Amino acid sequence: MVSIIVYFWNYYTPKLLFTFGIVITLLGIYWGIVRARKELKDPGRALAIAQSLLLVLIGLSIMGVGIGWIWNIDSLLFLSLIIGAQELLETSIVISALKSSLR
Repeated sequence: MVSIIVYFWNYYTPKLLFTFGIVITLLGIYWGIVRARKELKDPGRALAIAQSLLLVLIGLSIMGVGIGWIWNIDSLLFLSLIIGAQELLETSIVISALKSSLR
């Protein structure tokens, strides 16, 4: 029973992470294109692009964690986590600044 759990954890979980990262990245790209075309004003368009960039960066970070886990590259896994957290902070600050400029 333990070997089944270990097998699932080591084989399927990283692949699910990688697939989830691809889905989030593609969703962010699609959402950014659609919302950027709908917005007429420049601050609204910049906000739409920044929000889609946030999704893309989160998806790429999750993909990097999955690939680092699949290939057993610890440095890639940790760098993906660190860079993802840093980009999440930066884009969140940009989004909050853009939202305050729209008011």
